[in-house]
Parts: sequence; structure tokens; C-alpha cells
Amino acid sequence: TDKTERTLAHHLTQFPAVILKAADSCRPNLVADYLFELSKKFNGFYNACPILNQEEDVLYSRLLLAERTAAVLKEGLNLLGIGTLERM
Repeated sequence: TDKTERTLAHHLTQFPAVILKAADSCRPNLVADYLFELSKKFNGFYNACPILNQEEDVLYSRLLLAERTAAVLKEGLNLLGIGTLERM
């Protein structure tokens, strides 16, 4: 329901198109740029939208956004040959 949630969700849907465009044009920097923008959008989401202590449907939605963001970041970094940590 929040604008930052919608912005993050919309950006996540663009990941497959960015991968295809980067592969077709042999420009891996497109993936790096996308991931950088994704991390900025997630940071804005995380600061604007508390995840814990919410109603169940809001909690589930926000946790799902966080989980999907983590998965896309991990996959994108993996495509660039950058390993990620499972836990900090």
C-alpha cells in the first residue's frame, strides 16, 4: 500500500528484462547498475516501511518483498561472479 513498496515491487519485476538486455548487448554493467538501484530502493523501503509489528497481511507482504529482494541481489551478483554471504 505504501509508495516505496510499490516502487520496490515494480523494480523487482524488471530483473529478467535487464538480464536479457545485458546478455544481448554484452554489457554486464547493466546488471550492476540494476542491482545498485535495487539496493537503494530496498534501503528506502526498509527505512519507510516497518516490517515487524504489523498486521499479518502487511507483515507477510513486506517479508516477501525483503525475501525476493535478497534472492534477486544474490542471483544478480552471482551472474557477475560475485559471491555472497549466507549470513552476517
